Amino acid sequence: MSVDSIPSLIVQAKLHRPRGVSGLVPLARAQQSLAHDIDRPLTLIPPPAGFGKTTLLSEWLRVTPRPSTWITLDEHDSDPVTFLTYLIAAVRAIFPNACPETRALLQIPTLPPLPAVYATLNNEIDSLAESSELPPGQRFILALDDYHRIGDPNVHQMINELLLHPPRALHLAISTRYDPPLALHSLRARGELVEIRSNTLRFTSAEVSTFLQKALHVPIDDATVTQVEKITEGWAAGLRFAALALNAEEGANPRFVTEALEHRFVMDYLTQEVLTRLPAAMQKFLTQTAILDQLNGALCDAVICEEPELEDSQQILEWLESEGIFTIALDDQGEWYRYHSLFQRLLREQLVRRYNAALIANLHRRASAWYAANGLVEDALHHALEAGDTIGAARIIEANRHQALNFSQFQRLDQWLKRLPPDLIEARPGLLIIEAWLLAERWRTPDMNALLDRIEAQLSRATLSEDEITILESEIAALRSDYCYFIGDRAGLLNFARRALEIAPIALSSVRRFAWLNYLAALQLRGDFKALQEALHTSLLEDRFHGDAFPVSPLITQCAVSWMSADLAALQQSALHLLRLTQERDLLNEQGWAHLYLGCVAYQRNDLAGAAQAFSAIVKRPYGTHGHAFWQGAFGLAAAHCAQGAAEQAQALSDSLLATAWEMGGANVVEEAHALRAFVALQRGQRDETQRWAAAYDRNQPLAPMSMFCAPALVLARILLDAATPQTVADAEAWILHIYHFSRETYNVRVQSEMLAMHALLHEMTGARAKALPLLEEALTLAAPGGLERIFLDLGAGLVPLLNEAACRDAAPEFARKIQQSWPPMLAPANPRQVAPSLPPPPAPVAAGASDRVFSGEPLTRREQEVLTLLAQRLTAAEIAERLVLSENTVKRHRTNIYQKLGVNRLRDALAVAQAAGILKQ
Repeated sequence: MSVDSIPSLIVQAKLHRPRGVSGLVPLARAQQSLAHDIDRPLTLIPPPAGFGKTTLLSEWLRVTPRPSTWITLDEHDSDPVTFLTYLIAAVRAIFPNACPETRALLQIPTLPPLPAVYATLNNEIDSLAESSELPPGQRFILALDDYHRIGDPNVHQMINELLLHPPRALHLAISTRYDPPLALHSLRARGELVEIRSNTLRFTSAEVSTFLQKALHVPIDDATVTQVEKITEGWAAGLRFAALALNAEEGANPRFVTEALEHRFVMDYLTQEVLTRLPAAMQKFLTQTAILDQLNGALCDAVICEEPELEDSQQILEWLESEGIFTIALDDQGEWYRYHSLFQRLLREQLVRRYNAALIANLHRRASAWYAANGLVEDALHHALEAGDTIGAARIIEANRHQALNFSQFQRLDQWLKRLPPDLIEARPGLLIIEAWLLAERWRTPDMNALLDRIEAQLSRATLSEDEITILESEIAALRSDYCYFIGDRAGLLNFARRALEIAPIALSSVRRFAWLNYLAALQLRGDFKALQEALHTSLLEDRFHGDAFPVSPLITQCAVSWMSADLAALQQSALHLLRLTQERDLLNEQGWAHLYLGCVAYQRNDLAGAAQAFSAIVKRPYGTHGHAFWQGAFGLAAAHCAQGAAEQAQALSDSLLATAWEMGGANVVEEAHALRAFVALQRGQRDETQRWAAAYDRNQPLAPMSMFCAPALVLARILLDAATPQTVADAEAWILHIYHFSRETYNVRVQSEMLAMHALLHEMTGARAKALPLLEEALTLAAPGGLERIFLDLGAGLVPLLNEAACRDAAPEFARKIQQSWPPMLAPANPRQVAPSLPPPPAPVAAGASDRVFSGEPLTRREQEVLTLLAQRLTAAEIAERLVLSENTVKRHRTNIYQKLGVNRLRDALAVAQAAGILKQ
């Protein structure tokens, strides 16, 4: 979705550099250090409270010619997602399109492992060195004010990564009350740290005198200056308090100075001196608005609405700032302000002393109501919870959940729920439904369905309005339809999706998008293509009512329909449309779907380089792509590697992604990862591993529509075919027919063609060519219009003789000949009657001379011939090792050598080549 359209969790005032403070005495030595050492990665300003850190940073950024940006931090920013959100927003204030990958990672349902996020952020900030917004060789300045408020170690780790591996474009400037837990020793040793500490920021005698003269507008005698300097020790906050108190005395009488010298808590004393000299109404204003981290006139009016003598908060804020009473303007328009943090702490102490808990809670409630009415949900939640009003916090979440859902802000929803007690969530359907959406997006549909049962049980006894119940019922129906899709319940899929569309208000973009996706899929699975096209057109007409992401779901369905229909031309057109739309609307996470289907097109057209490129675009973003699209892209890339003869790359890919599966979580994700490993093991002839996976596969689970590159059920079919023996051929045939009949019922032409070709090869292996040939001809007829070549090429050399005969018949002869031309030369025998590899025992060698046509490479050793013979008998590596008295690793090494000499990647092709060459021993 476009940047401007996303509901923001950002308080813009925190991104404004505070306005300059009147009466400031420039600290030239500090500014000089800042200006001279800008090319180091970090400037650290860690003096205690009240030393003018914020003022120094703000004034420096005001005068420096370098591009700069600002974040005022508070306790809520300790959350890594919140911190990153503000950081990216600050960087985008200079570079509008910065950090798209990192920003996209914050929009997925589960935050990826933080090291992956930090690496992405670091790389993207580093790339800004080439940006046109930044002069060559310069750094921009990112100021993090009040960094001491950050308490999460994960945020500290993020900043450490930026400092220990500094991006070329970035200079960090951090103000904090104490040294943060960063790698400061390493930075000092490398000369990469600029430090501005207390001694540099203390006012000298001359600066104290100048400051007081400007602040009081009257002459100050040396004795008073000396006393003030002695009390404050050049401390900026103490000087300002002293100036305020002196200003209130007739003739700047320094009586209070002497008393303060003897007072144990100077700041408490000075606060009391300042507050008691203000009108009572002003004291109320300061203490009651001290609960707010940022202030503006309307917000303060709302908080103190029960104080009739305080009528115009905006004027009060302007007066406080102009009088220097520790009030800082956060923007040049004078709309937002904040109290100096030390002053705010002291005011809050006064608040607790002067008012009871009930009144303070009411202040927080009124602040919460104002924030909620103005769309600042995080602040509204904070003040509701500070008031102890968990029910009010729950209502705020329920009122705002659809806006967050409409823009796929799943991590934000998750953060909201984490702030509430679990028993409160369990008692409110409007909160439980958020958990259901999160489970759906995390690919945990069985858990989601069980939760929907609990929600429905609550609806009958919940005290909700009719409209609220209708909205919840529409969400339940939409989510139920998704569950039905994955368990193969086509009737339920259609009924629930249609019900959701009938009752979901048009404003519920997320619900309607989800429902349209499943309704269109239901029509495809019914074969009602006329209704499907009409519904697709109707769904796209809703785009004008929704956010930028809405058309993605119908277009994904359109891609799936073309893929299942084996129409590669239409699929390419739809996928390119989807890619353009996601690029134009800045939908980085959704682009994976376009790359997936473009990869499917290229792969089936035998454009392996193009397929690898498309699938790689998905796999290189494991956390920034929808889970289904990612794992299907991984399947596609592994298949492309294997087809290119790079099975080792496919193995490395599947090994590396197994850890990713556990990080993503969910049984479905892990199942996909293990299916991928079995798929690669099949290509590499690792029958031990494929058999273990096949034995563990649950064949009783319902088949789901196979609308993407591959599916575990298809992997099992290939494994059963590859390992078929006279004892297991019936099992392989039954599973192939099971998938074939399901694909016919669901109008999946692509899978029908693949199952027909596999069934044909199975008959060929049993010597039943008369049965095999019609099946292959039907498969060719279905695949020819779309040009799906890899369906046949992936079945290996065993299909070659059968295909050669089919090319001489009437069924799609041109397409059959095109496939013939795509075979590697050694797998394309000239004799159309050449037999395919049969089930063991192996057939007699072919006639002399075939070896010259098929295999002319390095001959096999005696031991390799023995291993090949036992492999042909379907023995595992462990069984061969036991029979030949070898280690299992030695057997595997012989197998690899055999494949290399025969120029193949898997056992089936090795048997076909060896058999055709007459080198396979009986």
